[in-house]
Amino acid sequence: MGHDRAIVRCCDCRRWAGGLVPGGVLARSGLGVLVVENESGFRDRIRGELSFPWGHSEALRAGLGEPLQQLGVVPLPEMGLYEKGRRVDGLARGLISIDGLPAIGFSHPRLQEVLLGWAESRGAFVLRPAKVVGVGDGQGATVSVLGGGTLSEYRARLVVGADGKTSGVRRWLQAETVTDPEHHRFGGLLLSGAHWVDTFGWASTPENVVGWFLNGADWCRFYIRLTAQRIHETGVGRSIEAFIAFAAEAVPEGSSTARTLPDHSVSSQAAARGPATSPVGRWSSWETRRARWTRPRASAPRCSSGTYAC
Repeated sequence: MGHDRAIVRCCDCRRWAGGLVPGGVLARSGLGVLVVENESGFRDRIRGELSFPWGHSEALRAGLGEPLQQLGVVPLPEMGLYEKGRRVDGLARGLISIDGLPAIGFSHPRLQEVLLGWAESRGAFVLRPAKVVGVGDGQGATVSVLGGGTLSEYRARLVVGADGKTSGVRRWLQAETVTDPEHHRFGGLLLSGAHWVDTFGWASTPENVVGWFLNGADWCRFYIRLTAQRIHETGVGRSIEAFIAFAAEAVPEGSSTARTLPDHSVSSQAAARGPATSPVGRWSSWETRRARWTRPRASAPRCSSGTYAC
């Protein structure tokens, strides 16, 4: 299948929905765009579910107002700073936002679904579930895609691989990945019934950080940031109950969120099985955070078209 005058978008949308935005924007401009998605359905992971005001502004500038409205984002106009369950300071986002826009919270899996549908509605051709199994160069870039038991090859002037830290595109490009030592880890939990005000809560000490915010009408996301050693010392990663008990220390007493936390737990057996779901909670495993970037090797082949990994 030829796309000689087209842009082909190869993305693994699990990593971040940024793989979908350029596809929709380019398709909207009239270019031929192919989006390849490996998952038939997105699930909850430890991914950014909050956009600060400048990101909110850039999304609107890119023409994403319609999908953001469909997504049902939660405005977070203020950041509240807490110590030992007590608010000590706050910052109104409008005071530091050029456009006066608030930060926004949202469900990441729903964001992915909405943006995938939006890109398709703008003219992008979507293959799902399908997997990119190779990228090559010759008379233009080529992409090999396996879907429905059939291997197909597509040609394009530009291939962009948004497939995360284990990027296959980087490997096919023979690019070098440079990684700093591990700095800290994030753990995430999504709770229903834990109602909260329209504030991004942030409780920070030299040893750990707890953050929480609404990402839906009835859902509140909690993140805990610790070093690997502190995770071991506190036992916070052993079960959902341990996670909830640790987070509850940071939440203001008397808030509905604090009252909900001790009651809305999921069994440790569910946590042991990995990412679990229940009517009241969704558990996301710990994610290592470290600086990572890519640079081409001197011996890497040069594509006559453009091929990029991000």
